[in-house]
Amino acid sequence: MEQNLLSIGTWKRLWRETTGLLAMRGNRLRMILAILIAATACLPELLFLQVYSAVLDTVGEAAATTATTVWLAVSVAYLIGVLLPLFAGLFYLAGQMEAEEETVLADLFHAFTGARAYRSAFSCGMYLGIPLAALLLTPSVITDRLAGTDGNLLQLLLAALLAVAADIVLLFLFFGWFAGPYRTVRREKPRMRHARRVGAWYWGRFLPHLLLSVLSLLIYLIADILPRMLILYFRLCREYDRFSTIQPEGNPS
Repeated sequence: MEQNLLSIGTWKRLWRETTGLLAMRGNRLRMILAILIAATACLPELLFLQVYSAVLDTVGEAAATTATTVWLAVSVAYLIGVLLPLFAGLFYLAGQMEAEEETVLADLFHAFTGARAYRSAFSCGMYLGIPLAALLLTPSVITDRLAGTDGNLLQLLLAALLAVAADIVLLFLFFGWFAGPYRTVRREKPRMRHARRVGAWYWGRFLPHLLLSVLSLLIYLIADILPRMLILYFRLCREYDRFSTIQPEGNPS
């Protein structure tokens, strides 16, 4: 039964249903605008980095430690206080659309409407931020430790292979968090047995579209794939949660 749920037929049906949801009440345009706003909110982080570089060039090594500490503090504060809740707002907006409720663009800022909403959004942001940070930092750490700046070709090749292997292992582990954003947005505790399998199926189905979006200079990504991924995520989690609730634990059928 579980194999039937994660099937090509299910994928095609979810794709059609998501297309219908995106066509309702201007949902597609609203999601595109929300994604662009969230992406634009990342620009201050680049500004902080440019200011930090300019300060280092001015003060030299004498105040490098102080400048680094200030830059890290400001960047982390902005990340926690603004970016993570804002990206969690994309999930809240998509969840409302998937439930076929009325939405407005201001739902993107739902995290800032109260303490409870912020805590929920912050938890959702952690489910997004921790895997992304781990996947980005792990290859850098492995390369620095094994190859450094003076590593030979063999060391660089070994470091690259280990970095890829480490990211694959991390991906497998973080697939277990697949239902995390759904749980925080819905404020529910879905059963969702075999979350890693569901997460791998979800990302595997979207991988060709993500690769195609790179060839389209990210136009396809923003105009269709990201809005579709967000809404289809909630529809898939809802159905799999229902399946896990109905299907008795240990029943292999």
